[in-house]
Amino acid sequence: MIKNSVLLILSISISLLPAILVEEDSFQGFLYNQAASCEYDNWISHIAEGIADEGYNVYAPYDRQTNGFGDFYEPDEMETAQWEIVLTFFNNENYDDTDFYLDYYGIPYQVVEFQDTDTGRTYYLLREYPNYEYYDDNGTPDITADDENGAFDYGWGLFVYNPSSPLPVIITAPHPNDDYLTSAMACHCFQEWNARYLLIAGAGREVKWTENGTYSNSKSLSDPSRNEDHPFNIPYNYFCDRIRADWGCREFSAQIHSYDWNRHDGYANCQISAGYSKGCPNLPIRDLSDLKIDIINASNHLMLPANTVGNNQPVYLNDYYAVNYNLYEFTFSDGDTTYAVNNDVDLPGYSQNQQMLYSFQNWNRYDVFEPFFHIEMDELPESYAQTEENWKWFYAYDPDSGTFDMDNLFTLVLQYYNGWTAALLSVLPTVFELDDSLIPAEPQNFTFLAQGYDTISLGWEFISSFDFNTYEILYTTGSDIPTEYTVIDRVDYSILASQRANMVTVQNLSGNQHYFFRLQAVDYNNNYSLASPEI
Repeated sequence: MIKNSVLLILSISISLLPAILVEEDSFQGFLYNQAASCEYDNWISHIAEGIADEGYNVYAPYDRQTNGFGDFYEPDEMETAQWEIVLTFFNNENYDDTDFYLDYYGIPYQVVEFQDTDTGRTYYLLREYPNYEYYDDNGTPDITADDENGAFDYGWGLFVYNPSSPLPVIITAPHPNDDYLTSAMACHCFQEWNARYLLIAGAGREVKWTENGTYSNSKSLSDPSRNEDHPFNIPYNYFCDRIRADWGCREFSAQIHSYDWNRHDGYANCQISAGYSKGCPNLPIRDLSDLKIDIINASNHLMLPANTVGNNQPVYLNDYYAVNYNLYEFTFSDGDTTYAVNNDVDLPGYSQNQQMLYSFQNWNRYDVFEPFFHIEMDELPESYAQTEENWKWFYAYDPDSGTFDMDNLFTLVLQYYNGWTAALLSVLPTVFELDDSLIPAEPQNFTFLAQGYDTISLGWEFISSFDFNTYEILYTTGSDIPTEYTVIDRVDYSILASQRANMVTVQNLSGNQHYFFRLQAVDYNNNYSLASPEI
């Protein structure tokens, strides 16, 4: 009876709650500039800061990092369960209940219905209240434009839902302090792509760490890509699950990173991968079919002519992009020029990246679609002379006044890197549709290659199929295959999910037995090729 009374009281309390906060302003302004009608703005200025090892990471020239400006709060088991309850309500669009339980559990977050004047769309935000006891003049006591008033105590992140999105896309920026251009780029992608979700971490990765031995990024506790128990990962997992339920497919998770301008000399401006050790990237990074509907082939041989963004040198495709791949060729072609895509990458991603691991759970690494996209952008592209003067200029520094133009911190960044965001947007709808309206071609030259004690190796000429699903090997111990046969496909041998596969070794066969084989291809729209002649 007592339990029922408590539930009744809670139900009455929730029903009496006022409606959630509604704001109408520029979402970009709220995130990294000014939005006068919002309860607070310049969200990135409130991100918790910390230095575990001076000089280990390079931070923004316009924002000094200090110990003690904000914090990262590690929830215990009960608080984690409470956060999960909150996220369940938010993910189910029960915003009044979300707001109630945030207050009930004492979590310093609020729900906001945000009417974005940039796009005309309505977003729903789960955001933290800043603690205004924190103040940082950024080391410029005579300049107020760069002052930071208020910081986050919890630092779990900002979580944004766009119910009008037509695309199953989730965008994350897990390192908003040392990867300091990524909040603006993630916002740009979120708005330009009309993506479903945006998540940005609320604390730098040096704010909280294990404090065992010498600091390294892998020891960070406030880094959601490294700490499995980070509260950021609960909404990430919930949002991915919601996409899978609503669309019936795997999410496209785009994770935005940037790298220190003076520490990775000689690399392309954008290092792209499908995640650590993923040497066979597929759509939308690389289209292995003849259609070439991918981010690279949607781009241009000359990405940026000289002096397009300031005094840049000409930027060609292989200066702009490098892709982590080592299996199968990858070529760019615009009809006039054809060449191999740059694969010189030194930042393919962290091996235990938590978002990557979740998106790749139970996923075939050769599938035609990649659910995870990892990009690293140079914080001063190598098309500029690598000087501190140019580095500051790239972030709107005015040497005459000795100040940064806070309204235009990312203007040049967005201009320079719009090439890859536009190219990806141009192919994403086709990738999600995943239908070339073609029946896969019959595989040619299906043949016997070799045999072992209980194995047979089979080969063929691979086919081109934009919406490829699997090769199927049909076999029987009789010669009348159409009536009774066993099917081997990608479930048995993952390589059969790749249209570029051209051989497989069938194992665990019986001795003293005749076998008859055929091969066919199947696409994601349940179209079957003709079966090859029997061998």
